Amino acid sequence: MRHHVISVMLASVLLMYATSGFGADEPSITPTYRALLIACDEYVTYPDTTPTAHNNLLAMESLLERDERSFVIRRQDGITQSAEALRAAIQYAFKDAVEGDVSYLYISAHGDFNADYPNPQGELILSDGAEEARIGAQTLQSMLDPIPGVKLLIVDACNSGALIGKGVSLNDVPERVAGAFASPAYKALVSSGGSEPSWYWRSDADGPPLGSSYFTMALAEGAGYNGEYAADRNRDGSITLDELYQYLRVSYAAATAQVTPIEDDFVVFQYDIKAEEAPAAPLSGFVFDRTVLNAASPLIRFSFTVSKRTRVGYQLVFMRDGVWNWQEAAVWLDTDDNPDNKNGYVTPGRKTRSLSLSDVSQSDWGYAMLNVIRYEAGRPIVCASRVISVQPMIGDPGLAVKAIAPRSRSTGAYDPSRGSLTVWVGHTFPVSLTVNITRLDNDGGDVKTVRWLSVNQAARPQGLSPSGSLFYWDGRDQNGESVEPGAYRITASARVGQQSFSTAYIINVADPTRPDASFSDGGELR
Repeated sequence: MRHHVISVMLASVLLMYATSGFGADEPSITPTYRALLIACDEYVTYPDTTPTAHNNLLAMESLLERDERSFVIRRQDGITQSAEALRAAIQYAFKDAVEGDVSYLYISAHGDFNADYPNPQGELILSDGAEEARIGAQTLQSMLDPIPGVKLLIVDACNSGALIGKGVSLNDVPERVAGAFASPAYKALVSSGGSEPSWYWRSDADGPPLGSSYFTMALAEGAGYNGEYAADRNRDGSITLDELYQYLRVSYAAATAQVTPIEDDFVVFQYDIKAEEAPAAPLSGFVFDRTVLNAASPLIRFSFTVSKRTRVGYQLVFMRDGVWNWQEAAVWLDTDDNPDNKNGYVTPGRKTRSLSLSDVSQSDWGYAMLNVIRYEAGRPIVCASRVISVQPMIGDPGLAVKAIAPRSRSTGAYDPSRGSLTVWVGHTFPVSLTVNITRLDNDGGDVKTVRWLSVNQAARPQGLSPSGSLFYWDGRDQNGESVEPGAYRITASARVGQQSFSTAYIINVADPTRPDASFSDGGELR
């Protein structure tokens, strides 16, 4: 977790729950839900993060206690400093687990990824302030493998995507990364890609130093900590792993959350939709009409509901040289449509706001992060966050596509049973991307589109080198069915002003039932 001290503090929370999935013909049993929460704030060689990880842990503990299911919760707050200590904590917390049970492991700590290692993998940095240890992805999985049942791993740390082989730059050769947690027994949600830092907020103001991470905060908002279960798209009382991930892709701006497996219906959080409604959050119901800007359309438009008189402000952070430029972030208070309102207090009701980036010019494209914050007892809490994609009006984005596949040992083609296909789309400036996968016939002609990975979706920074965007495909079509073996074209396209650009890559999908099959290698088509 990378340290950045600013004059603003944000208190936030993390909500994580789970349910197991059983086949219809299996006996009906009541699973036991267990959670081990680990926080590390004091370090030997890394910056201290006090009290961020501690606050995340306390919030996690509080929220798990609210779940409809009963969790057995154990915590390690600032005392886990070695592999031996971590292994002992895991063994003790989950010693009674049996098949059908569900086990959560949450870790808030520093993280690292060094692609120069012979077999690079994501690492967690654990410490108690006196001792410090690096725990690799493979080692962590070996600690969890003996535990029966389903295991959910949630990690809030820099470069945590490398733990599951996600979000790794091409220059770091993703094929070499020894990712873990790919078996059906695991689910994982992490705070950033393998090439990204994670960010947290901390206050230097007088009084108790409160703070938490952007990831924790965004996940909590989506999971209903403030009364609005925004991540529950179908409002059925169950928030699945995929629902959380899709929510975070939009509502978590500071980094790019990563998940495995993709499009998974594992229920992370469950609440009673028939229960008496919780009091309305001070700010809720955020709707952003646009987050893609250019010189001709420099306004950010959004709306939200205020339930009680609340002090509201906005923070805008630009990305410079691949890093969020916190030092020059702009913060201003809402006037509630009254120029004489200098203190930022907003009255109840539905509010619509437009923020201008009128100084955007042809050469001033890039990414920005908008945070909507409310102040409670003088301390701000982020209520909504979005990546703003400022796109140029003209220019060639230099689109390129490469597919990185876990391959069949016998055919050399992409084997979906061995994991997701990574699709890298290179672009030199922010664009809105459409990425689709088309089945080809024997003559190389398009038969039909089997999957859309992105439809005019605005790119966001992912810390990649070379720059670009990453997408993942699990070998299934739009209906969730496995595609047939054969050749497929991955096409990426974008518009810049009045011009259209596109490029493609051919990937061959193996038939795991035909070890004698053979396919040629893919290649880029310009």
